[in-house]
Amino acid sequence: MDVRPLRDGEVAALHDDCWLPFGLEMQELDAHDALAADLDAVRDANVAYRRDRHASDDTHTGVAVPGDDERRPPVRADALADPTIGDAAAVAAGTLDDSARFAGYAYAELGDSPPVFARGDPVTVLELYVRPEYRGDGLATDLLDTVESWGREHGRERVELHVHARNDAANGLYEVRGYETFMHKRRKSL
Repeated sequence: MDVRPLRDGEVAALHDDCWLPFGLEMQELDAHDALAADLDAVRDANVAYRRDRHASDDTHTGVAVPGDDERRPPVRADALADPTIGDAAAVAAGTLDDSARFAGYAYAELGDSPPVFARGDPVTVLELYVRPEYRGDGLATDLLDTVESWGREHGRERVELHVHARNDAANGLYEVRGYETFMHKRRKSL
């Protein structure tokens, strides 16, 4: 599997192959993360946002591109099989027939610590996703390795991330990788 930086012309494919399935899975985990009903508008907004962020030197998107002999048939996660999603499920599940399609991705940005603290600056993993058919083979580890290397290359002293409390697979991965819980995030409806 080739793990490399996202290329300029691949942002829309990233949305279709990884971000939309990621978003659909996250909304199944927590209604707080529910996507807007108009998935075409979601796509347009997300692709525009990601193109803008991709142009920044302060962000990194690593993608995993399977070779022809590594391609697997798509596995629909429960969120992708929901009939209320309609045609978007077919787009989200993808076919991986296109050589520009991805098995997973990691999106991170360089952060700055406030100058009042003695700690150095972090790199923050904002998103990490591996398509269901590629899970369990170490691909998430490979993607994290690229983010951590990128952070070191940019002088960051640590890596931080947020993970949903009920995302057991991700929490297990991060624990094995040496990530420690240092803060709890809480919310309350108003």
